[in-house]
Amino acid sequence: MSFTTLNKKELLRAVERFEVPGVSDENTRAEIIAALDEAEVSWSNYKKFVESKEVDPEEVGTADEENVAEAPKATDKFSEMVLLKMTRANGTFEINGHRFTKAQPFKLLSAGEAQDIIDVADRIGGGFRIASPAEAQSFFG
Repeated sequence: MSFTTLNKKELLRAVERFEVPGVSDENTRAEIIAALDEAEVSWSNYKKFVESKEVDPEEVGTADEENVAEAPKATDKFSEMVLLKMTRANGTFEINGHRFTKAQPFKLLSAGEAQDIIDVADRIGGGFRIASPAEAQSFFG
């Protein structure tokens, strides 16, 4: 499967989720798919986004079952969350749909997603690791 199987609304959600610049609802499906490809958004990352049952912020409050997210239990994904830290020299760096900056080098992610970012970053020179509790304390206070 690929992005060609998605309708325009789904493609626009993917563009928003992965922060692909320069795309609007004025673009055609083909232009949106090309922008996703140019931004190196992979089908597998998109599938992870869909499977995580994330809800589009514009759709919050709608009553249909498709958009209602279950509240996570303490034993669900929050018990497997880690604080990822960017150690790269970049002022801003976007990877796997997440933006890290010098001003905000930390992001709370699931352990699996953090590992994916570390693995991808290692192929292009590294720059990400799990933050220590002391680092988090000194940064956030």
